Amino acid sequence: MEEILQRVVDTVSQTHHDKKTRQANLKNAFALAQGVAINAAEHYILIDDVFTTGSTLNSCSLVLRRSGCLNLDVVTFGHG
Repeated sequence: MEEILQRVVDTVSQTHHDKKTRQANLKNAFALAQGVAINAAEHYILIDDVFTTGSTLNSCSLVLRRSGCLNLDVVTFGHG
């Protein structure tokens, strides 16, 4: 499995923030890893440990969509 996203902003923990603050905290926090090109014909999967407000997944998926990703699924292991 190739990691295609990287965190480019070291954000504070999301644990004690509301949805609006979480979204602002993660704005522009992720980018494509260096040298990665999205292939619109490929299928991509985002994996996150816990889904609370969806801010992390939304931030990551926005990067992928803007880079040309058309087929994207999401997997989480818990709901907070």
